[in-house]
Amino acid sequence: MNIYHPYDVIADNEDCLHLKESESRERVDFVMRRVLPIFLLFFTWFLLQQVGSQMPAAASIAIVVSIFFVAGLLFLRPYITEIKIIDRQELWLVQKTFNGSAEKTIAVADIDKLVLRRRRGKVAGAFFKLYTKSGKRYWIIRIPAVYLDQHHVPLIKERLQSMLRLQIEGD
Repeated sequence: MNIYHPYDVIADNEDCLHLKESESRERVDFVMRRVLPIFLLFFTWFLLQQVGSQMPAAASIAIVVSIFFVAGLLFLRPYITEIKIIDRQELWLVQKTFNGSAEKTIAVADIDKLVLRRRRGKVAGAFFKLYTKSGKRYWIIRIPAVYLDQHHVPLIKERLQSMLRLQIEGD
């Protein structure tokens, strides 16, 4: 049984934990973070072509600025598709950025803390966020509500604590 669902388990043994996002989830991330921003820009252009002359100039400017801001946030924010933890040594991440993939290696000694956030409501799920001593933050494991099993989250938490040898803050 895969407790890390929606992630595919490449390796899970005593000294290594290697997780990769499923193909379907990678496609959804690509659509949400690369295609949707471009669609928003085209939709805004179309909307302003149709009703722009009937709107006040300040409203048109506010719409354009807000859509550019949202599209920029979605398009430029990197997301993690693969994680590999080598027991007590390092954490290896593959991040998708707007200009390709980037690999990051973080030594366990450079990790400041790991926080578990459980959300309820519309954006429900369990999210593990890693903080480094240099001030960087990474959402290393994201489990949305569709895949959330309340019995698996404590097991994932225990596994991460044993691999990284640090306490996970949060519930």
